Amino acid sequence: ELLDEKEPNFNPLVDPKCAWALAHMDYFPVDAQTADYEQLLRVPGIGVTSARRILTARRVGPLTFSGLKTLGVVLKRAQYFLTCSGRPLTGLRVREDGLLRHLAALDASREPVMEQLSLFDGPGGGVP
Repeated sequence: ELLDEKEPNFNPLVDPKCAWALAHMDYFPVDAQTADYEQLLRVPGIGVTSARRILTARRVGPLTFSGLKTLGVVLKRAQYFLTCSGRPLTGLRVREDGLLRHLAALDASREPVMEQLSLFDGPGGGVP
């Protein structure tokens, strides 16, 4: 389901769940107050535990974005794909065409810098 004929490869800039969400923007935004468990699981930033917590918490009262953060939802990703009671996050001003850039920047900021090791680098500084 993650790959299809239109998108046969994963996007190397974002994780597979974000890539699927970006390719299926017609499913979003999902309202945290009314979405079922499967819909919540499709939202980047919401995992199994967070989805269960959302279902439990909304029985008590309406959900807010600050409440979602308290429940463990990763709002850095989820904010673009969620609403709370029909309202998006206040101040969110990212258009759909800029969404990939924002998500890719999030993933790039947590990637460790990789460096190719050499057999000849060391205390001597190279091949004598």
